[in-house]
Amino acid sequence: MNHSLLARRLTPTLAVIVSALILSGCDAISSLTSAETTDNLAQQETATQTTTRQARVYRVPHFAGSNRQDLVARVYAAQTIDLAFEVSGTLIELPVREGQSIERGRPIAKLAQTDFELAVQEAQVQLRLRRNDLQRKTSLLAKRGISQSVVDDAQAEADLASVRLAQARESLRETQLLAPFDAYVAERLVDNHSNVQVAVPIVRLFDLSKLHLRANVPEALLATITTNKVTSLTAKFAFIPDQTFALSYLEHRGEADEVAQTYEVSFAMESPTDYSLLPGMTASIQLDYRNELNAEHSFEIPASALVSEPDGALSVWLLNETDNSIKRQRVTASIASNGRIRVTQGLAGNELVVSSGTAFLQDTMHIVPLTL
Repeated sequence: MNHSLLARRLTPTLAVIVSALILSGCDAISSLTSAETTDNLAQQETATQTTTRQARVYRVPHFAGSNRQDLVARVYAAQTIDLAFEVSGTLIELPVREGQSIERGRPIAKLAQTDFELAVQEAQVQLRLRRNDLQRKTSLLAKRGISQSVVDDAQAEADLASVRLAQARESLRETQLLAPFDAYVAERLVDNHSNVQVAVPIVRLFDLSKLHLRANVPEALLATITTNKVTSLTAKFAFIPDQTFALSYLEHRGEADEVAQTYEVSFAMESPTDYSLLPGMTASIQLDYRNELNAEHSFEIPASALVSEPDGALSVWLLNETDNSIKRQRVTASIASNGRIRVTQGLAGNELVVSSGTAFLQDTMHIVPLTL
């Protein structure tokens, strides 16, 4: 009786213990499954991160049948002159300063004038004497006191004295240098109170009313592109990133550089009033032009953007600007005259193509685009 009663009392308790053990085991299994799921998600996130790379991208031009050539140029003044005296002497005035803008006709430098003023006075006296002598001999000729040849010699001496006076006055004027145009003082080449000789440069002046930009252009481009094919010609400066400046063709040299086989081409640009652009600064020239040899829809891309497929076909990586994913796009391409790749099929224009690190890309990747 006692054993049977004990059994009946232990049975509910045992059931509770077993149920607790079962629930505990389920919780352990659930915790293990949750941990495994977390590890898998972490691994997937890590894998996703490893498929995201930084890559440079290039914007395909949106205009069809047109090409762009980027050139590096240097700024030059429309005129650069070294002013010098045509007479020698002691420099007593040099009022201009480097970096100063001066108006046309303003005094730049002056020599001591005492010797030149005395030379003018001497020439005046000599001319007066020669004219008096000529007048006396002309009177004697009228009285048949001398021959005509004597009067002719006196006339020649008077004429020579007049020339010497004009030369003396010109030398006096040459003791002062005046600005020949509205100029920018680039450099003072001598110090004040120094003795200067004829033709020794005193100051260097720039004419900045217009600027000239000179760039080295490949021979193939110069030979095939004429002014009527140019659709846009602009200059841009790195320190003025939000503004472009219109250019016009000026001239080009007739001989190529012996090493680079390029021709120096000069472009003219109006000098801006809001910025101080000076000779020696660098600029980037963007030349857009039509090329009738291209197909109707032809675009140039960097050579680094082209990918070779195992079957010999060519492709590029296109960037989806919405989520920065990439996909492979097959194209038909050839080499352009400027070394870039000319794509005639496969692109519509205005796409972004990956231009660096293309060998490491896959279709499932997302990239961080870096604009050229």
